[in-house]
Amino acid sequence: TAAQTTFTETFSGLSPSTSAILVALRTDTHALNEDRERYSLGGSATGIKSLQCTAGQFVAPQPSYNLNFPQRQAARAMSDFVDFVGGSARDGAGGFSYEEFCDAPLLCFRILQNPSEYSSTISLKFSTQNPVPDNTTLMVFAIHSKVFEAEWNQGENMPSKVVVDEILA
Repeated sequence: TAAQTTFTETFSGLSPSTSAILVALRTDTHALNEDRERYSLGGSATGIKSLQCTAGQFVAPQPSYNLNFPQRQAARAMSDFVDFVGGSARDGAGGFSYEEFCDAPLLCFRILQNPSEYSSTISLKFSTQNPVPDNTTLMVFAIHSKVFEAEWNQGENMPSKVVVDEILA
């Protein structure tokens, strides 16, 4: 909602194999000078100020992020991003610098729920530096795994057995 700075968004129907959630803000303005796939709105003067993700008993990060991307106060979020994409202190993410991260942040959370405490709903509580403009979209990605198994009988074109199942940790 435009002109708002505090949000609580709930998403249901999460797959049991969800292992990570990614969050970003982007503009939906259709113009030649807007790169809608860069998520630069999250790092702008109206960008994300604080954020916390809850899934059942799982809460991340603890304490919640306290960010100011324009002032380059996002080291913890960048560290989590680098850990998520498999980078290191020497090579953050294939040449993705701290400045580039702050200009277009992608916030990453590993979801480490116990199978017996699984929740199919996540809640994001976040605030922005300033009221969000019109055409702002909250992007939430759920990363999960499924396995596909098929068996064919000799000489048949169609599988005789197909199994698609969640991969649970």
